[in-house]
Amino acid sequence: MAEVVPSPVLERYRNKVQFTIGRDLLSDLCIGFAAGRAEHGVVHVADPSNCIIVSEAALAVRSKVQEMLSLPDLSQFEPYEKIANKGVWRQLCVRTFSTGDVVCILQVRPNDLSEEELEGMRQVLERWWKEHAPSQWALYLQYHAGLSNKEPDDCPVHLLTGPAHAYESVLGLRFRVSPKAFFQTNTEACNVLYSKVGEQCDLRADMTLLDICCGTGTIGLSLASRVHRVVGVDVIEESVEDARANAALNGIHNAEYVCARAEDVMQRMLDEHGSGSCFGIVDPPRAGLHGKVLKAIRACDAIQTLIYVSCKQSSLVDNAAVLCRPESNSTTGTPFRPVRAVPVDMFPHTDSVELIMVFERDLPAPEPAPAESAAASSPAPPPAP
Repeated sequence: MAEVVPSPVLERYRNKVQFTIGRDLLSDLCIGFAAGRAEHGVVHVADPSNCIIVSEAALAVRSKVQEMLSLPDLSQFEPYEKIANKGVWRQLCVRTFSTGDVVCILQVRPNDLSEEELEGMRQVLERWWKEHAPSQWALYLQYHAGLSNKEPDDCPVHLLTGPAHAYESVLGLRFRVSPKAFFQTNTEACNVLYSKVGEQCDLRADMTLLDICCGTGTIGLSLASRVHRVVGVDVIEESVEDARANAALNGIHNAEYVCARAEDVMQRMLDEHGSGSCFGIVDPPRAGLHGKVLKAIRACDAIQTLIYVSCKQSSLVDNAAVLCRPESNSTTGTPFRPVRAVPVDMFPHTDSVELIMVFERDLPAPEPAPAESAAASSPAPPPAP
């Protein structure tokens, strides 16, 4: 295990923040963080300004939205109350980028509103945002009727006004990011993380780089110049579209992206696009890789080295057990073994790190050459008289 690589910035670094919309202890509208759990009777929301990991840009956007929701035409709509299961304004997701772009997703509960009321709300939001927010700030609406603020992963967002995509720069490349697409939450440390990933990759010009859970293509495209071809796969169509756009945006022509389950297409993609040996990279969500993906990686003999980028190490431990356990009827292919680990402090002031783990196939040591074997087995000559 290497020493922890520090983040270049320790405060105000988080570029994605999920705010709750509610009322503070004085019953004033407040966009911030829940001060406790509703089931414990704590329903008020606290001002987020003193949270040192929230970026100044996110706080500025939050203040702008709070000003907007206080308009007479919008203040008639109440913040959502979980215990009573009523209200409209639920939460605000703010994503900020070093380019100045902003993605702002306002989640509302439409249950008790007529279509006419919803349309009137949309018109007020769109008109005010166009007049008072910078042109690089995009405003989206998301409708969610559930009890919890956590919406289903496939819950859509609807652009009211502003650019349809944000852009970010990492390692000299420019990346398009859709409103819900994954991107590392600490941009400056992201440059460090991907540099360290590159340092751990023993790549050659005849290799194929298999980028599993490729997202918007950031890791694979940053390494594309060192390999014959990059083959990326992800189950989220929006992310795959971004990855394809990002390859074109950066003039990278040796990258191919497919929206599918990795276990269904991995071997076929390597057969179609592979050249020489294969190097695998996975950057899964917090839950880790699905068991079918792990078994497909094990069974794919072309992958001799695998780099696993983990944001939740308990999931990595569970996945590593499958990658490294002895071969069996249910798990075929030569096992991997962990050889290096590099932690990167992506989340200062928390107990979490991003961990780069390098796995290699646990191949047996080569047998000695026949001459060496014979020499090793021959008795030593008797000493000279």
